[in-house]
Amino acid sequence: MLVELVVKFCVERTQKQGSRSETHAWEPFRAGSSRQQQILKIRDREIAVLKQAAYLNAGTSFVWACAPFLVSLVTFAVFVLSSDQNILDSETAFVSLSLFNMLRFPLSMLPMMISSLVQASVSVKRLNKFMNSDEIDPDNVSHDPSESDPIVMENGTFAWSADDNPTLKGINLRCKQGSLVAVVGTVGSGKSSLISAFLGEMEKNSGRVNVKGSVAYVSQQAWIQNATLQDNITFSKALDRVQYNRIVEACALKPDIDMLPGGDQTEIGEKGINLSGGQKQRVSLARAVYYDSENYFFDDPLSAVDSHVGKHIFDNVIGPNGLLKKKTRVLVTHGITYLPEVDQIIVLKDGEISERGTYNELIAKKGAFADFLLQHLQEKSEDDGEDLEDVKHQLEMALGSENVQRQLSRQKSSDSASLTGSLSKSFDSSEVRQRRRSSKENSAPPEKKTGQKLIETEKSETGSVKWEVYAHYLMSIGIFLTIATLLLNVLYQGFSIGTNVWLSVWSNAQTAFNDTASLPPEERDMYLGVYGALGIGQ
Repeated sequence: MLVELVVKFCVERTQKQGSRSETHAWEPFRAGSSRQQQILKIRDREIAVLKQAAYLNAGTSFVWACAPFLVSLVTFAVFVLSSDQNILDSETAFVSLSLFNMLRFPLSMLPMMISSLVQASVSVKRLNKFMNSDEIDPDNVSHDPSESDPIVMENGTFAWSADDNPTLKGINLRCKQGSLVAVVGTVGSGKSSLISAFLGEMEKNSGRVNVKGSVAYVSQQAWIQNATLQDNITFSKALDRVQYNRIVEACALKPDIDMLPGGDQTEIGEKGINLSGGQKQRVSLARAVYYDSENYFFDDPLSAVDSHVGKHIFDNVIGPNGLLKKKTRVLVTHGITYLPEVDQIIVLKDGEISERGTYNELIAKKGAFADFLLQHLQEKSEDDGEDLEDVKHQLEMALGSENVQRQLSRQKSSDSASLTGSLSKSFDSSEVRQRRRSSKENSAPPEKKTGQKLIETEKSETGSVKWEVYAHYLMSIGIFLTIATLLLNVLYQGFSIGTNVWLSVWSNAQTAFNDTASLPPEERDMYLGVYGALGIGQ
């Protein structure tokens, strides 16, 4: 639970105050900062709980480890002290001891069973909460074919659960057939939630949603199955070679396929671990395009690719002249260079639509959209490779050149103070891209082998564990603790053998003294005391 608190805190921090530098992990984790102090405070609580659990586990293990001997000691003491007629001979002592030793294993396992039961109880509670959660109403999204527009939302108010506050409030949106609608806004404004609402993944508090026709969805996190690259794109549909080649070219996958050892027949691993983030996103996009749906929802799919690749994909796939130009498309994006080419722009702020219209209309309003563009220009770094001169010029025409320049210079001065330390050791991205290009130009493509795998079967060694492993383990523990542990184990075994030997001496002394009468009280108490002392030492 405490780990979940740390993750929740970091996510909420990014959503509420997430600038571009934070979301890309450019902001340094400064020692003594309020964020560090809050995280360390939660970690201190976690360490305290773990320490208490360790002490409790050690205490219970000690008690249950002592239980078999304590049972035998108490039994022998009661037996010999209750009556002088009770003779502790060898037969009585060692038969009883063997019975007591049978209790040792189950008693030693009892603390582990109790701990496992507690953990199982926590897991069952979580499963119970999940299994008994309210089902999402399938009627949240209707599919009326008689609706005039393919994508419609009227007075939509949505939350992620019935107990949460609404994430989207009073949304009214209509997407005409074949239109391209862009959704923009700051981090946490509800852009991805709007897509989820159209997909029926949110709790509808009020309003009406209708999606006419089939739907394809491209998320921020690409999903890759363990199959060939071609199978990842066709996704069990029959292969149309002409359409397939067009999609591969449009999604900028042709150079990547040429570099793979087996081309598009190369088997890529589970979760696409042998592909870069941009490659996985392009494969996911190609899969959606190959599905040939009537409506497309894109949740910022171009954020994981370079700017020139993103422009190629927009022009050839998503844009007004792309493969999907006759489809109805809803595009969540942070790339403002694409916005002049869309049919309608929706500006979200705090879960509500603050503005809507075409690019030029929103620029002329000088409202939330103009502020969004200005913020994007402020956060732009020199190595983004994104041409924003046209956007800057249009903002200067609408807001005034002096105002725009003043805002940009103010932001640059604050950025240089906060990001110099974190970016001083970074590689210049343009230099990295230049190295990549020169590397690709100088290296010949590898010889292709049909069906070649990039994920090899894991190999496990057989035989005994090497002595180097034990040596490394002991060195990690430390010489002092290693020697102390060995000595304590030797003492434990010595006391364990000593109790059995002393019990044998005790029973032999009883036999030598008299088979029908107990030992004298002084001698009997001496044997009993030494037996107890050896057991305590054990």
